[in-house]
This record gives sequence, structure tokens and C-alpha cells, in this order.
Amino acid sequence: MLSFILSHIGYFIAGLAVILLLVLRPVLKRKKLREQEKEMSLLQKRNEALNETLRNPKMKAAENTSVGPMEIQWDEKALDLQRTGRTSVMVELVEFSTYSRRKYLFSAEQPIHIGSGTENQLVLPREGVAARHCEIFAINGAMAVKAVAGAKAVLARGKTSAVISSEGILLNNGDHIRMGTADVQFRCFKA
Repeated sequence: MLSFILSHIGYFIAGLAVILLLVLRPVLKRKKLREQEKEMSLLQKRNEALNETLRNPKMKAAENTSVGPMEIQWDEKALDLQRTGRTSVMVELVEFSTYSRRKYLFSAEQPIHIGSGTENQLVLPREGVAARHCEIFAINGAMAVKAVAGAKAVLARGKTSAVISSEGILLNNGDHIRMGTADVQFRCFKA
């Protein structure tokens, strides 16, 4: 009897391994789904919190185009709780790629240069992205983006899109800037 058990111990271990795999596979799938749902819930809460910090922006359409950019005017009194007279504007850029979403936070006081070169504030080593591709800057209390001469960038807002010129386009929260294979979402809020 002992010799029979010893000669078939490999089959017994292989059978146990198969049973464990069959039992653990659904458990691991459920755990992975729960982690994905938790991540999506955190992203949704973060977006809702950012939207609340905007404190009812007043929007008006730009005069030069019918589908073009919009300008945001901030309610300064609602945001300056410490009565310092100064509020700082922050820019959040979210890089969308096939496998991840990377978030970057910048102060809007200085221009933000985007490109594949290491001298940029946001470095995007992606196909079709020039060494210095575009620049996000503040103008008259709003944020705008302009392309560097010779670089092609597209602004996508909902279902509409426009080519970004070297003069610039005003940005809205949620706008996507597409450069080559890179896709960056823009958000702006008071800190």
C-alpha cells in the first residue's frame, strides 16, 4: 500500500494543483474586478471634487468662432476664503495611454511646455510628438494652448475638434490635446 501511494504521489499533487487552480481562478477574477471598480470610484470622486472647486464658473462663447473655445470667469470671492486677495490657479494634465493614466499638476503662473524633449515640463516620449510640441499659458485670466511652428496638435472638445494654431486656442476643462499618438486632458482649478 505504501509503495502504491509513493508511486502515485506525483499524480496526487498534480490533481490537487488542478483543483486549486479551478477554485482560485474565480476568486482572483472577482478580486481584480473589485480593485478596478475601486479605482474607477476613486477617479469619479476626484473628478467630482475638482468640479466642486470650480465654484460655478460663468462661461461665455468666444466671439471669433461658433464652435470654438469658451472663456471661464472665476468667482473670486467664493474661492478666496482667507481674504488674502490672491488665489493660485493650478493646471492638471492627465496623459491617456493604452495602459495607464498619468496625472501631472502645474502652477498656471508659468507657461507649461509639452513635447518629447527632456527640457519640457511635461515630457511625452510618444510617436509623432515633437521635441517641443505645444505650450499652455495664461492669458487675461483664462488658459490657452498654442502649437509650436511646424508641430500639429488637435484640440478635441466633445465631438468637435480643431487644429491648434500658433496663435492659440482658449481651453475648457475636459478638453483633450492630441499630439501624434499622445492624448492629454486639461483641467484647471483654483488652489
